[in-house]
Amino acid sequence: MFAQGYDGLPEGGLDLESWFGASKPQAGATTWDWWIGPTVGLNDRVEAGFFAVLVQTPQGAAGTALALSALRPFVSVQLADKGALPVDLRLRGEVALPTGGGGPTTAWITAIAARDFGRVNVTANLSYSNSFGSSHDKYVTGELGASVLLGFGLRAGVEAELLAELSGPSALSPALALAWANSRLWASVSVGPSYGEEAPSRRGRIIVGMAF
Repeated sequence: MFAQGYDGLPEGGLDLESWFGASKPQAGATTWDWWIGPTVGLNDRVEAGFFAVLVQTPQGAAGTALALSALRPFVSVQLADKGALPVDLRLRGEVALPTGGGGPTTAWITAIAARDFGRVNVTANLSYSNSFGSSHDKYVTGELGASVLLGFGLRAGVEAELLAELSGPSALSPALALAWANSRLWASVSVGPSYGEEAPSRRGRIIVGMAF
């Protein structure tokens, strides 16, 4: 799913995650990206990890191979025990370190809020990002998602993302999502259109995680 969830790993927990996404512009060829990396529970409230981000753009080498674009370390902190507050809260800090001069360094801070209503979960994200170096792009991103537990670990939901460049264009991206999980393996898929002057016509993401 595009919206990040509240739940984290327990102390000593280890996940290997693979995110595979595609973005189809309003004109031109599709851009593909693959994020892969570990996440570890440092304690019951703090987790950390990193992703290697590979990207294939229409201008890539013969348009056939993914190339390493950035490394993205992150830390995520749960602010209180689940259910202790009216809304469960988590903060996530992340930085993208470009490889091979592939772009600016970019930092994110994201607030994640969630609440369960029986089988229904509602999750909201609010992010601020800032690029450094030759680029000084600043974005605010808001995401809202709701899903319902159908049974046997399967959830179905809807979500929407509003991406706004400060003093620049914005885009709205609704999506349909499915997620499934058991004790060792979890997966999710989201797909939907985007609307905005510079937004892709549609995009999708598949995420698979495995616990060790």
